[in-house]
Amino acid sequence: MFYRIEVENFFSISDRQVIDLRVRKSVKDELGRLKPIYKDSPERCPSVLALFGANGAGKSNFLRVISFIQWFIAYNFELDDNNNHLPYEKFFNQEMQNKPTRIALYFTGPVSFNDLQNSNLQCPYKYEFVIDSNTVVLEKLSYQPKNSGKQTTLFKRNSERTQFAKGFISKVQYQSFKAILKPQASVISTLGILSNQYVHQFAKRIIESLRNIHTNIYFTRVAAEDRETIGWYSINTYGRDKIRPILKRIDLGIADVQVEQSNQSNSMKFWHKGLDRPIDFFLESHGTREFVKIFPLIQLPLDTGGIAIIDDIDSCIHPNLLLEVIRMFRNKETNPDGAQLIMSTHSASLLTDLTKEEVLLCDKNSVGQTQYVRLADIKGVRRDENFFANYINGIYGSVPSIG
Repeated sequence: MFYRIEVENFFSISDRQVIDLRVRKSVKDELGRLKPIYKDSPERCPSVLALFGANGAGKSNFLRVISFIQWFIAYNFELDDNNNHLPYEKFFNQEMQNKPTRIALYFTGPVSFNDLQNSNLQCPYKYEFVIDSNTVVLEKLSYQPKNSGKQTTLFKRNSERTQFAKGFISKVQYQSFKAILKPQASVISTLGILSNQYVHQFAKRIIESLRNIHTNIYFTRVAAEDRETIGWYSINTYGRDKIRPILKRIDLGIADVQVEQSNQSNSMKFWHKGLDRPIDFFLESHGTREFVKIFPLIQLPLDTGGIAIIDDIDSCIHPNLLLEVIRMFRNKETNPDGAQLIMSTHSASLLTDLTKEEVLLCDKNSVGQTQYVRLADIKGVRRDENFFANYINGIYGSVPSIG
């Protein structure tokens, strides 16, 4: 689970922004919306976070931060050596173009980098990096085991060298690592691709965890096409079993979903009540097709305890169904491993079902800089007030100005 992000000079984000999802210890969780950041931790944060704001305010850029961290660690080595441009932009003014970009992620991980067997024992981690001119200027990973007085730095890398904590890496691994480290690549991604006999198991674990982030925001990869989506359902029978009852509820008339396989291609068919033959995927309603495409991004995190990062979620999910999706992440039975859902939306009606800890507001100032504030951090906001009405009426800001 991640619980805090710091970012500066990244797309529309200029000055340092800190988004901390943790809530005060005094907050009562009568609705069961808060989860410990790791087992037995006194610190809690919500499993669901919804971003609200006007078009162009920077909602997507917050999601891009998380997706960029995932790419930087888990997919960085897919970058073509002949085109080593890191896939991001700085804030568009001359002052910020001359400054580096900094990102920090606070998350939970194993209490020992040498003992990865017991995943129930976890503690806080902090990963940060500074990039400039397609070069990693600084990269650092620290952790703080329970009852430890201070953070321990596992590695620190600058433009000249990389230093590791004692016992974190063997001499043979270090020599192999040093030979292939690229100026624009992360230390973790480099350790994770060492040959099988030298691969760093802790780095590999972090990469595997980040690959459990499922998102519709991409950098060097592309969104799944319709044929790829059908292919996923053809080989994942559990995916068909999971989506079938949901489609029966949300799409009037759907009685069954089937995938037909052939040597040429797979096809997805939807049986409707009252019809004598099924409707092909490509003839289904736009809403149904879009939900079928995005459903794996929702179900896979629930299966693995990962994170769903979904931009404009209401563009493909009806508001009533969106409430059901949110409840899937809140419910211990459907979300036993603490998966998180982080989404941007324009469905203001959702505010009637969200607590103030589950809402992040996004706005831009007069010079185009994105700023974020949790609804829970706005002074004077009561838990029992009408968030929907107050948001629509502009009391919290972050709404479109028309006229």
